[in-house]
Amino acid sequence: MNLQQTIHSDWTPLSR
Repeated sequence: MNLQQTIHSDWTPLSR
């Protein structure tokens, strides 16, 4: 399970 990867991928566009 890669929960951190999912969050990180979702945070990239959000943070931008």
